[in-house]
Amino acid sequence: MLLENYTKEIFRPECNPSFESVHCFAHLDQDVSAALPYLNAVLGGFEYIMDPPSVTFRAQGKLITVHGRKIAINALTVF
Repeated sequence: MLLENYTKEIFRPECNPSFESVHCFAHLDQDVSAALPYLNAVLGGFEYIMDPPSVTFRAQGKLITVHGRKIAINALTVF
């Protein structure tokens, strides 16, 4: 499985648009669901959900969640 393409969506949190940080979605053109158990095992996911499949990681105060066709990252700094 090779991820060939994605589109990026950056937006302010809907709960409070005045926040200093933004969120990001990477919409994947391929379904990576089959790779999620391996990502969890090798990278040591914070939380793994089997149905629907997703794995969440904590890194530098951010949550990164990988779904079958989307990656979500919260609390990105705006420069």
